[in-house]
Amino acid sequence: MRKLVKRLGIAVGLLGFMAVAFSSCFQFRMTDERQMSKLNKQGVQAELGFKTGLGRKIHYTLAGRDSSKPLLVIVHGSPGSSSNFLQFAQNSQLLTSYQVLLLDRPGFGYSEFGKAE
Repeated sequence: MRKLVKRLGIAVGLLGFMAVAFSSCFQFRMTDERQMSKLNKQGVQAELGFKTGLGRKIHYTLAGRDSSKPLLVIVHGSPGSSSNFLQFAQNSQLLTSYQVLLLDRPGFGYSEFGKAE
């Protein structure tokens, strides 16, 4: 009986460790409020919202408001969300030369989450 309890304890500990390790490696979504807070702390002017096209709602973050600058579009991989690339929208060197647009792919982030394409 003691061996079983010990094995269960080890298994639960391993599962807990794996859950913490896995969750720290992947951040699937960050709320708009949290994203905006992080951008504001850096003094970045940004716009977060949705655009609809071809029947799909796409979530975006646009950093930098100077439309005369070229647009740098960043699209995340799978799985993931635009939140994974927030550091680019906060990068002052990038923002001196570009507007930075982060997009959530359909079905990821806040672009109709769960209906992946």
